[in-house]
Amino acid sequence: MQEGPPNTFGLFRRYYSASFPTHDPETTITLEDLYDSVSHIDLESPEFPSPSLGPFPNMNSFELGEWFVNSGPQLSLLSLQKLVQLVQKPGFVEDIAGTKWPQVLGTLGTEADSSSQDAADNEWVDDNGWNTTPVSITVLIGKHIETHTVRSLYHCNIVSIIQDKITNSPDMQYFHYDPFEVLWQPNPTVPPMHVHSELYNSDAFLKAHRELQDSPPPPDCCCPRVVIGLMFWSDETQLTNFSNRRLWPCYMFFRNESKYRRMKSLMNLCHHVAYFEKPSNKFKEFVTSKFGGRLPPKSFLTYCKMEMFHAQWEILLDDKLLDTIKNGIVLMCQDGIERCFYICIFTYSADYPEKVLIATIRNLGDCPCPRCLVTKEKLNQLGTEADVQT
Repeated sequence: MQEGPPNTFGLFRRYYSASFPTHDPETTITLEDLYDSVSHIDLESPEFPSPSLGPFPNMNSFELGEWFVNSGPQLSLLSLQKLVQLVQKPGFVEDIAGTKWPQVLGTLGTEADSSSQDAADNEWVDDNGWNTTPVSITVLIGKHIETHTVRSLYHCNIVSIIQDKITNSPDMQYFHYDPFEVLWQPNPTVPPMHVHSELYNSDAFLKAHRELQDSPPPPDCCCPRVVIGLMFWSDETQLTNFSNRRLWPCYMFFRNESKYRRMKSLMNLCHHVAYFEKPSNKFKEFVTSKFGGRLPPKSFLTYCKMEMFHAQWEILLDDKLLDTIKNGIVLMCQDGIERCFYICIFTYSADYPEKVLIATIRNLGDCPCPRCLVTKEKLNQLGTEADVQT
């Protein structure tokens, strides 16, 4: 165990290793690396924006900014930048002036029938590490158990993302190979207090790191061993307000990176892993025919959706990923040091309907929490003193 010197605030680090790490991402970090403010003004600059228009350089920019702010959270800064690029194209204003927008937008989404929706699987093209894998589920129809291919999963290989991150990413200088505990001790007379800040300072990450270091190393491997912390998010999203087209993306972040950098969209630290699918219309029509032309029970369709969700995660958790979790993978890092990386999935963030799918529990059942057996009758006691003590 190694402890560094305290800073002016009484904060110091504690590393659970025989020596201090050779790589410290925070030695070269600056204030600009921790914020992402488009309205930040350098007070030392001699030039100031017009007091009448605030940060906007002219009236046209002000009116466009006013329209963007009043449009609500549906638009992003990237959408605004794309709009500015479109307006600058020759003939753009003349072309859109005569367009009948109510009629054009009203026809969108009305021509998509079941055949075009079933053909959506063919819209994905394998490119840049993306793969398309058929998804099959086993269901009980009548008295027979049948296996059907219900759709295809468009996904990336998680281990390949990690390999590319470690060997090619330009921001690996900010990647924490060694977790540490942050302690606060304002004076020597009081015991140090654990400070909760980053995920690589958390008890769970430190525990995983200590267990890895205390375990026997692989045969013929003397490389430093590193925990790669992964965090996943998924959320089914409706794409537009004028159609029923949806997208179900799955995202991944690295827990070894600072939250101040992960929150900056311009850093591109979010990795798209997959786009989940639901049972196709063709499969639903097949099931309807097996039920004598009647719609199958809602519970049956819910079961099929749950089975398909887990079948897609079975594709993502392939043998290569499971082997890396157990035995690690040796990679040459950009600082010239070979390290053995072990994957550890720490968190999966999703809304309640997706937690029901993940935990295979009943939606709004007697125990709505996917992790405990607290019944709905006792939910009013959340946050009470008795709840904190249990």
